[in-house]
Formats: sequence, structure tokens, C-alpha cells
Amino acid sequence: MLSNMAYRKKDDKREERATPLKEAFNKLLHSYEIKDKYEANKLVLSWKELMGPTIANRTEKIYLLDHTLHIKLSSPHLRQEMLMSKQRVLDIIAEKFGNDLVKDIRFY
Repeated sequence: MLSNMAYRKKDDKREERATPLKEAFNKLLHSYEIKDKYEANKLVLSWKELMGPTIANRTEKIYLLDHTLHIKLSSPHLRQEMLMSKQRVLDIIAEKFGNDLVKDIRFY
């Protein structure tokens, strides 16, 4: 039984034109201008992983608008604590998503 390689021509250019899936996906996001929305959704979905279950369970609402992360917390004490740790939260987000995604955080 012959393998698929036996049917390829020597001048077959498929391997040269092949694009890694990650690169193709990034090109798709840029071409449809949805990269920021995709990254914002990734951030919201990974909030529990980034901040831990205690903070995530007390987060009522989270969304990104104009590079500002809006977070509604159920506890006033936690809100005050998060305000004091704002730069640390920004650093954690920047480490995973880069410095361009979130420029500021507002806690409610």
C-alpha cells in the first residue's frame, strides 16, 4: 500500500504555503478587527484563574470598555482592598495579556 507521500509531486509547494494555526487565527482576528473583543473575552473568562476563587466569587460583573476594566464587587471591604491593590491587579493582567489591553481599572 502506497502512502500519500508517493502521490506528491517533487515541486509541491504546500509545505511552503502552510501557515501555523495560531498565526492564521491571529490574521483572522486582525482582518475582522475583533482582536480586542477576543482578548477582552479571554480576560473575563480567565478572571477566576487570575484572581482566585475568593475574588471571582464576589465579582458580580466584569467588562472591558475603552481599555478600562470595570469590575462590580459584592463586598465593600473587598472593593476597598482591590482599590489599594489596583497596580498589582494591572501587573497580573499585563503579565498574561500584555500592557495594551487594560490601562485602568474601576471598581464599583
